[in-house]
Amino acid sequence: MLFKSYASPEILVPVVVLSVIIMCFIIFYIWRRIRLNGHKKSQLEALTSKPSTSHMYTGVKASHTIEFIVPTVTLKCSEPSFSVTEESDSDCLQLANNYDHNGMRKRNSRIQINENEISKSLYEEVPQLPQQSPEISFVLHYSFVRQQLLVTLLSAKNLYLKRSHLNPFAKVVLLPEKNPKLLTKVKKNTTNPVFNELFIFQAQRNTLDDRVLKITVYSSDSFSRKNVIGRVVFPLKTADIDSNISRDVMTEDITCLLRESKPFGELLLSLNYETNSSTLTLGALKVRHIFDKEIQTIYMKVVLFVKRKRIKSRKTSLHRVETEINFDDMFHVNVAKETLNDLIISISVYGKSNTYVNKHILGRTHVGQLCPSAQGIQHWTEMCLHYNETISQWHIFS
Repeated sequence: MLFKSYASPEILVPVVVLSVIIMCFIIFYIWRRIRLNGHKKSQLEALTSKPSTSHMYTGVKASHTIEFIVPTVTLKCSEPSFSVTEESDSDCLQLANNYDHNGMRKRNSRIQINENEISKSLYEEVPQLPQQSPEISFVLHYSFVRQQLLVTLLSAKNLYLKRSHLNPFAKVVLLPEKNPKLLTKVKKNTTNPVFNELFIFQAQRNTLDDRVLKITVYSSDSFSRKNVIGRVVFPLKTADIDSNISRDVMTEDITCLLRESKPFGELLLSLNYETNSSTLTLGALKVRHIFDKEIQTIYMKVVLFVKRKRIKSRKTSLHRVETEINFDDMFHVNVAKETLNDLIISISVYGKSNTYVNKHILGRTHVGQLCPSAQGIQHWTEMCLHYNETISQWHIFS
């Protein structure tokens, strides 16, 4: 034998059987894939509608004629008659003029509406509902044995601020002590937050006559500092919690209006016009009621406008924030008496602190005959009535 088999029959038989089984599986898999593809194709053809031969467009030979059908418009006369008269003919002509060549009715631009035929009650303006005032609700409970005041802050409603979204939270303080300052959780995107949080303050019974509960509602903003929505100052006496109590006192739900709490500061200005030298003197004397505790130093910026055109500006030196800050800075301008009414002076107060990257404006006021501030116009008018005299007046920040 030229070739010698090294495999025994016991090994060849299983190999052949395994090869046959694998081939069967491959053939079965190919057959199944072909069958599935055919099934999907038949389903797709069943869902897709075929265009019928009656809707197929065929070409037009040159020898064939195309028949055009002109639409007709049937006109109805006001008085149908078989005989044509001048009156009926004019009615039909007038009615025919109301349609265009496509049979569509034309708009009549000569239609007139009588004002007496309009019901004015249908066009009355709907009165706008007044904006509801913001409110906050809470419950007070004084424990006579423990000498503690328990404040349950319930909810607030009708909160508003000049922002698209409100994230309100509240701060509760029992005055005259300013500590502890207890805060609620922040409620996201709501104008009617529900807090339901309990705060406990130590309050001696003999000091209840002088204790005042202060609740301030803020709006949290992650990109800037907190914004004040309103505050409530509630003396405990008004809830019958005073030094004469001899047992525990628990009130019902107390609802108070939130007062707008902008920390308005005040600025003392003086005006003097010397007719001999034609000199206008503005004195920036004092600033008080700066409530922002983060402000460490402040300064003022004075800008002169002539006919609403900026001419010059000056800044004062920095002063540390105190209860009343004395500036005593004077600004002199040479101006003719005839042009006094063209002047507007803007005085802005800025603050600086370590937390602010840039300067922070605290308030602004104006003086002048044409200024946007009523107190500035009144101060300027009084100066013009008393030339050569120094007129001083407190201005509230705007």
